[in-house]
Amino acid sequence: MTKHAMVRFHARNLVFIAAISLLLAFVYSGQAADYYVKPDGTDTNTGLSWENAFKTIQKAAGIVTAGGTVTVAAGTYQEQVTPVNAGSAGSPITYRAKEGDTVVVSGWETVTNFVLHGGVTWKKTTETVTINNVWEDNEYCDYVQKYNTNDVQATAATFYYDAAGDILYIHTKNGDSPDGHAIKATRKNSVFYVNGKDYVKIEGFTCKHASSGIYFYLSDNCVASNNICCYNDWDAYLYGGISAYGGTNLTLANNTCYKNRGGIYVRSCADSRITGNNCYSNYSYGGIQMWTSSGAALANNIVSENVCYDNSTYGIVMDKQRSCLVSHNRLRNNRITFRYTHSSSIANNTIYGTGGGIYISLQSSNAVVRNNISWTTRGYLLYAMAVTDEASKTNIVVDYNDFYPTGAGTYSFTWGKENPPSTPVMNSLSDWQGQTGQDGNSISTNALFVADGTDFHLKSQYGTLVDGTNWVKFTTNSPCIDAGDPACAFANEPPLNGECINQGAYGNTAEASLSGLPVKPGSVFLLSQSRNRRNASP
Repeated sequence: MTKHAMVRFHARNLVFIAAISLLLAFVYSGQAADYYVKPDGTDTNTGLSWENAFKTIQKAAGIVTAGGTVTVAAGTYQEQVTPVNAGSAGSPITYRAKEGDTVVVSGWETVTNFVLHGGVTWKKTTETVTINNVWEDNEYCDYVQKYNTNDVQATAATFYYDAAGDILYIHTKNGDSPDGHAIKATRKNSVFYVNGKDYVKIEGFTCKHASSGIYFYLSDNCVASNNICCYNDWDAYLYGGISAYGGTNLTLANNTCYKNRGGIYVRSCADSRITGNNCYSNYSYGGIQMWTSSGAALANNIVSENVCYDNSTYGIVMDKQRSCLVSHNRLRNNRITFRYTHSSSIANNTIYGTGGGIYISLQSSNAVVRNNISWTTRGYLLYAMAVTDEASKTNIVVDYNDFYPTGAGTYSFTWGKENPPSTPVMNSLSDWQGQTGQDGNSISTNALFVADGTDFHLKSQYGTLVDGTNWVKFTTNSPCIDAGDPACAFANEPPLNGECINQGAYGNTAEASLSGLPVKPGSVFLLSQSRNRRNASP
């Protein structure tokens, strides 16, 4: 070997040794690798940089380990993501959309090459994968599922899936050939399916066209945040934009769920928190539901600071829960319902519109209902406050609320059973107070919202937060300011808050409307602070 060859040999060895040393240092440091995914990547790449990114999220999900992050670039990914590994305490596995990017993960697939079955019904033999839903021309037309070909023949924009023969039958919106349209079929149960994997985070994705956008199954300490879940239909127990079954300590925060069979649907989970979500226009199963089918009630769940509106019937339902809290939520044309739920509270919620108010039903007991605003604008059996069976009257406490029924018709309150005439039904707060002994400190009056139905901040002469940034002084004060239970905490409200919590969803928050001077005997404050507060433009 020549001298130059020897030098090259040693140089190559040094490079190799250095690379191995770096790899070993990385491995033994315990630091997990981060992976990157983009539409023009390749799954044979390393995935360790944007230049060497994977093409599919699932490729990264198959190898990322505790403490690792999978970052996904803008694009549409038609796949189901099933994490292979779990995270650990302090080292979760995180799946996230690249900051500022719109990342869509879709469960649908394109279906073509239909043949005429007869009349205006067309068919296609499919793979042995159940089809849950069908769409025409993207989201323009959501087909209705039928249960035989005769029903499909009779009704446009319908489909029937023959699971035994793996045949899809459809009748297009106009009765013409499906091959003249973009026909998409939903085959996947979930876009993200976390099955028995703890400490997994899913952040910032748009999840659509599956039975459920995100599904946590028997998985603890998981988080779904800042996702958009839409156009997800049902299969088995997957009823929501976000669904969960059997986990503990779940956090579902700041997600938007719309046009799903249910917005957020959580079954048999405990010690979990659903907060800051926006759920609207979901059908069948409403905005947010927590329930269990087992005999024992699930404990310590919190549903707070969510917005629910225009869902079918229900805004928030707690079914077979114990020691749960429903607080600081805002609902329009939806109601809050307890069913078989015990020792739990409904506090500081604002409910407005045609969906009813607060319902305590089906053998619930020991409920506390306080500091709420329930303004129902439709009458007859859409109650501002309802206790619908004898068992639910057990140890119930209802007080310091504003119940304001203004809808046409009768029966604004009920006590004992839901339907008249077999139960006491009442048309005014005074009747309700007299017959039940409840709500001795409650009121029944216009809450004076900034905008009925859209902005539930309370008008104040001293300052009301409007549009999230500007404090505006109105010429009148809401009667709900400082009208909550004096025993409740109020310190999160801005200073000089009357030392009493406001009713409604903004009570004891930084967005509470201002009260002016403190009112409790013995209160101490600086005059300069008061003068500055009154003259300010908050």
